[in-house]
Amino acid sequence: MLEVIKEETQHPDNEDYGMHVTVLMSHGAHGVLYGTDIKPVKLLDVFDLLSSDNFKSMDGKPKVVIVVACRSAATDALIERVEAESGEISTCRNGVPSTLSHLLFFSSNVDCLNII
Repeated sequence: MLEVIKEETQHPDNEDYGMHVTVLMSHGAHGVLYGTDIKPVKLLDVFDLLSSDNFKSMDGKPKVVIVVACRSAATDALIERVEAESGEISTCRNGVPSTLSHLLFFSSNVDCLNII
């Protein structure tokens, strides 16, 4: 999943567009989606790839991310342990998060299942 998103951010045609929309539909848990290989993909990693730091042709342009997935708390303990072990660091420029231009839509609330 991350490789596909990274490839998309590298397309030179993106400079011609005024915004970018990413739709992710998958199984998920709190803070993660599961790829076709059933390995968890952290949403923070997805947002990092779409940040202005990594998606240069969309710097300063709106990026809409629509996530259609469960956000169940059933795996929160595992996810929290993975996040703690990974030592994730938020990226900021001049005190402003590089993901500030993201507009996020989730099809379910935290601790809720998504019925499609």
